[in-house]
Amino acid sequence: MKLAAVIAVAWASLVFASGTTGAEGIEPVEGAYKGKTTQGLAVYFGVKEGSIVNPRYTVKWGSCGRATQHLPSGRTEIDDAGHFVRDSGQTAIEGTFVAPDLVEGIVLFREHPLAGCPEKAPRFKAHLR
Repeated sequence: MKLAAVIAVAWASLVFASGTTGAEGIEPVEGAYKGKTTQGLAVYFGVKEGSIVNPRYTVKWGSCGRATQHLPSGRTEIDDAGHFVRDSGQTAIEGTFVAPDLVEGIVLFREHPLAGCPEKAPRFKAHLR
């Protein structure tokens, strides 16, 4: 009987702990967000009605140069955990709200038209402006 009680308490603790991690319950503030990647380049997007809109971001590929992506049409829903992914095929922006006015994530460029330019995925932080 004691072993069953220990297992039940351990199981309940595990379930409770896993339910309290992450960004569950964070309600993103609507408005314009601006930030920088780890490469020092700009990231912009808006939050409107629970979605990401109008993202713009730039990545530098060393000697291959810079590439900017702007996705003015469409919306990307922010899920209950505060996470979103906007994938355009060649590029993507992925983030998670860690506070109502703060997003952390990556911008991903999968390929470059020039041979020898590897995939890049710099991290970013963006704040409500």
